[in-house]
Amino acid sequence: MIDMTRKIGVSLFVLFLLFFATGCKQQETSSLTGKAFVGGTDGLQMTFLTGLPPADVFDIDSPFQIGVKVENKGEFDITNAQDIKVSITGINPSDFKVTSSDLQKSSPDPLKGVSIDTSGNVVAGDYTTIEFPEMQYFTTVSGSVPFTVRANVCYEYGTKTQGQLCIRKDLRGVSGEAGVCNPNREVPAENSGAPVRITNIKQNVAGPNKVDFFFTITQSGSATDSLHKMGTACDTTLANRDVVWVEVTDTGLGDLSCSGLKDGNGKTTGFVTLFNGVREVRCSQTVTSPDDFEKVVNVNMKYAYKEFIDTRVTLKHAS
Repeated sequence: MIDMTRKIGVSLFVLFLLFFATGCKQQETSSLTGKAFVGGTDGLQMTFLTGLPPADVFDIDSPFQIGVKVENKGEFDITNAQDIKVSITGINPSDFKVTSSDLQKSSPDPLKGVSIDTSGNVVAGDYTTIEFPEMQYFTTVSGSVPFTVRANVCYEYGTKTQGQLCIRKDLRGVSGEAGVCNPNREVPAENSGAPVRITNIKQNVAGPNKVDFFFTITQSGSATDSLHKMGTACDTTLANRDVVWVEVTDTGLGDLSCSGLKDGNGKTTGFVTLFNGVREVRCSQTVTSPDDFEKVVNVNMKYAYKEFIDTRVTLKHAS
């Protein structure tokens, strides 16, 4: 009887735990319902495949390979596999019977990003694996020699930002009537998951039929010296570093013009250069038919981004 009571008690406890876990999962999933993006600061993420390379290799008859997994942890879809370049550095190719070109590869697959489905569930992004040709150290060493093997990835990426401007029929508040929103405010906005984001979006009244809004482009990813002009294959020339392409979409409200954008259409598209990881852009929006409402404004950015991971390999003398 006591054993039966214990079994019933254990069963009820297990059911409680399952119910609790299910409830937590549903709550976590449903929290993304109604959101535009998952968010975050990740782009592509790399990891070495298990045993590729091994921790130890020998200087005689010890062939090995290097392999990496590349996963899209952000929300930008890379539709062209050639936009993802992976290379191996840290070792002299000729010492290991390979060439420099052997240690450079494009992704075999395009990689879709993370997304939110219609039920508010997070759908994971795609991943692929890349393996480099077999290599082997062809001379001898004394004792043990450690090497740092680095896998680099350069990829074309982008960020989408969605905000809401406040439009009032009486922008200056002369009538004293309450509106549906405040035209002098911090603009509510969301960013797609990416290592470059827009922060600190503010709006103010600039005239009876005009509002200004300001936003700060911020490099938020953890990698340093990693932001480059799109289409440059992460070229490190000063003119191509810390450069972002910006597109402010037409709102349909009237004339829209943004300052500081170069080599675009002169008003709403162009390149900007970040300084110390940030850059502010100012836009002026004329409202030809003012009324009381909130209007969605979208800003899209594109850039090249570079990241790397390291592992240690010890080359040992085979006695």
